[in-house]
Amino acid sequence: MNLIEKLHEYIRIRHPRSLIGLHESLNLDRAFERIAGTYLAWCVAARGESGLASSVDAFARFCSDVNLAQGRYELAGSYENKSFEECRRAVYDDSETMTDYLWGVYLSNFLWVHHLDLMLFFEQRFLTRLRG
Repeated sequence: MNLIEKLHEYIRIRHPRSLIGLHESLNLDRAFERIAGTYLAWCVAARGESGLASSVDAFARFCSDVNLAQGRYELAGSYENKSFEECRRAVYDDSETMTDYLWGVYLSNFLWVHHLDLMLFFEQRFLTRLRG
């Protein structure tokens, strides 16, 4: 089973609500396999074989946190943290929270279809114009 198949299986079993997003990205462009394969290989190289599962778990928590923060913002009409200092203390200074956040964002590069679309736009419109 390759890394994309492992990713799909883990999401199907542990985080089935994320399957729709995965399928949207899979169906966006044939480049998904190339991009996701590269990102997942880097993930496993950095975190070991178990890093795939822990990164997907971090991605699921990241998605929930983003959605909950958006809901709180819409209800209150303002952001939960009122200053960068509050954000820094709550997120950036907390190693566990920040690690989860970074791995969640990392996987969002290809698991959120709009992020994958932006990456493809960057490749097609910018990188192809670079010389050599």
